Amino acid sequence: MDGELKYDVVIVGGGPGGLTAARYAVKKGVSVLLIEKERRFGVKPCGEGVPDWVLRTMKLKPDPRFIDLEVEGAWLFPPDTSKGFYVSKSEAEVLTGYIVEKPVMLRLLASEAAKEGVDIMMGAKVVGVLREGGRVVGVRVRKEGKTILVRSGVLLGCDGARSLIAREVFGGWRRELVPALQYKMANVKLEDEKSIQIYFGWKFAPLGYLWVFPKGDGVANVGLGVRGAELKPYLDKFIKDHPEMFGKAQIVEIGGGVVDVAGPPKRIVDDGVALCGEAAGHVVPITGEGIGPSATAGSIAGEVAAEAVLEGDVSRKRLEEYPRRMNSHIYGARIRVGLAARLAFEGISDREITDVFSILSKKDFVNVFHGRGLKEIGLKLLRHPILAAKVARKLVLR
Repeated sequence: MDGELKYDVVIVGGGPGGLTAARYAVKKGVSVLLIEKERRFGVKPCGEGVPDWVLRTMKLKPDPRFIDLEVEGAWLFPPDTSKGFYVSKSEAEVLTGYIVEKPVMLRLLASEAAKEGVDIMMGAKVVGVLREGGRVVGVRVRKEGKTILVRSGVLLGCDGARSLIAREVFGGWRRELVPALQYKMANVKLEDEKSIQIYFGWKFAPLGYLWVFPKGDGVANVGLGVRGAELKPYLDKFIKDHPEMFGKAQIVEIGGGVVDVAGPPKRIVDDGVALCGEAAGHVVPITGEGIGPSATAGSIAGEVAAEAVLEGDVSRKRLEEYPRRMNSHIYGARIRVGLAARLAFEGISDREITDVFSILSKKDFVNVFHGRGLKEIGLKLLRHPILAAKVARKLVLR
C-alpha cells in the first residue's frame, strides 16, 4: 500500500451531483475529499440545458464564462412535425433557462469548492470499497500507479450510471441505460436561435428522443438517445434530412455516453454510504434531464452526510433523511411522473405519438415536465380507441 488518507466525507465523481455535494458538506465544517477519475471535468456530453434555480442550488451565479445562451422557449415535434408546437418559458412555468458550457461550469464549481476547503483528487480511479464491521469506511484508489486507501466517515457515490460504488455496495438492480450520441456543430442555421428543439418518435430516435440545443453564433448541440438501435445512422439521417439547418454546418466535436432512465432503486443509502446523482437514478426518465436532479440530490446528500458525521451517527437510519428529502422535492415528483409517463408511452407507434400531440394541450406537456397531471392526461386519452388501451388506463389506474 502506497499511502492512506482520512476525511469526514469522501465523494466519488466530479459531476454536478458530486461537486454540489462537496460544497454543501464542507460548509458544515467537515473535511471533504472529491475523487474524479478523469483528468478534466465534464467529459460526458449532454444537451447542457440548465434552469436558473439549478444554478442557485449549485451556488453559482449566471456567468458569461459558462453561459452560452438564455433560452426563450422550446419547440416540441412528433413524427409529423406539422403537428409540433412552441412552448414559451412563461408557458413552461420557467423563469429563466440557460444553455451552458458544461465543462467550464463544472471547472468553476470545482474552483469554488476548492476555495471553500474541498480537497480534489483528479485522475484517480476508485477500484474498491473498504468495509469494517459491515459498514462502508472508505475506498481504495489507484493514481499514477500507486494505491491509496482513503477512509471516510460517509462515502458518497456520485460516479454515474455505471457506478462502481452502486455495484459493490448495493449489488445489481434493473437499469435502463440509454446510449446517447451528440455532435457539437458550427454554422447551423436556425430560424429561432433562442429556443431548443426536441423531436419524439421512432422516426427520429427509437425509444428515445432527439434534440437541437442552440449555443449562439451558429453553434448547436445536436444529439439523441435511443434504445435497441444504432445511434449514428439516425443522427446522420436527421442532419441530412434538414439541409435548411445543417446544409453548410460542420461537426466540431463528438461525444457519447449512457443515461439511466429507470429511476432510483428502492435503496440508495446504507451504513456509512449513499448514492447520488445518476449513480442513484436521479435522471428524469422521459426527458433525460440529469444536471438539475443530480445537483439537487447533491445539495441534500452533502448536507445530510456532513451532519451525520458531526453527530457521530452515520448509520443507514440516519442517512435515510437524504432520500426522504429528495423524494419530497419537486425533482422527486418529476422523476416519478417521468418514469410512469415513459413506461406508458414507449410502446406506441409514430402515428399514435402524433395523435397524442393532437389530443393533449401545451399545459398537459408542461404538467408532465413538472411532475403532475398524469391522471388527467389519461382521462383525455381514453377517448382515443387505441391509446385508451395502450396508454390511458396505465395513467388513470397508476
